[in-house]
Amino acid sequence: MKIKLRTEEKKDYKPVEEITKEAFWNVHSPRCSEHLIIHKLSNRNEFVKELISLQLIMKKLLEILYM
Repeated sequence: MKIKLRTEEKKDYKPVEEITKEAFWNVHSPRCSEHLIIHKLSNRNEFVKELISLQLIMKKLLEILYM
């Protein structure tokens, strides 16, 4: 099994939002808003993409690591 760790790229924004939404949906309250926060932050100039790492296994996004 090949595991790859790399920094987030623009093409990863939507899958990261979807994984976050799925992870938090109906956990603390009905629905969730965590994915919206990620969406808003990733589109700001102050966003430091080098602080986000993605773990991929066989080219599939597995988890997001926030440094």
